[in-house]
Amino acid sequence: NMGRIAMQDPRDCQRKIEIIAFYFPGRRTDWDCVCGCSFLANFFRLPTPMEVQMHGEVLRFTNAEAAFQALKFKDHAKVFQTLDGEGAFQKKAALRGLLA
Repeated sequence: NMGRIAMQDPRDCQRKIEIIAFYFPGRRTDWDCVCGCSFLANFFRLPTPMEVQMHGEVLRFTNAEAAFQALKFKDHAKVFQTLDGEGAFQKKAALRGLLA
């Protein structure tokens, strides 16, 4: 059940719009509790791993952040399979110098 939050439309101050908010930095935040949409966040642990075809094989990731970072660092993609969202974010920071 998605909770919606009403706010003024930034494109038209005469209108109100409904939004859903999510963040989930590895744990539920107030936004995630109110809107029930933590499953939309990059760090959310998936109930079934996401499969990505890379280098002729299927790699499996437990969150979108790890899959996203693996696609950026293809030579190190396999290591991201075992990382949670925060771990993938930290690994990206460690590998950042390799991106040209």
